[in-house]
Amino acid sequence: MHLQVLLSVLSQGKLQTFHISAELVEEVRGKVKLHKRFQQAEDAICGINLRRLLQRKAAQGGREKA
Repeated sequence: MHLQVLLSVLSQGKLQTFHISAELVEEVRGKVKLHKRFQQAEDAICGINLRRLLQRKAAQGGREKA
């Protein structure tokens, strides 16, 4: 049986698919895992920044002009 591994990447709005050789599979899996951790950290930072912004906006209260 021949195992075929593909990596799909969204780059510049386009989906690209790459064939991954058997000797690179574990390295690629590690990099995909690292990328997912980065995305989770990015989401957490964005959430923190949004909460801080909303807190500052609420603290301004009625001082805001529409």
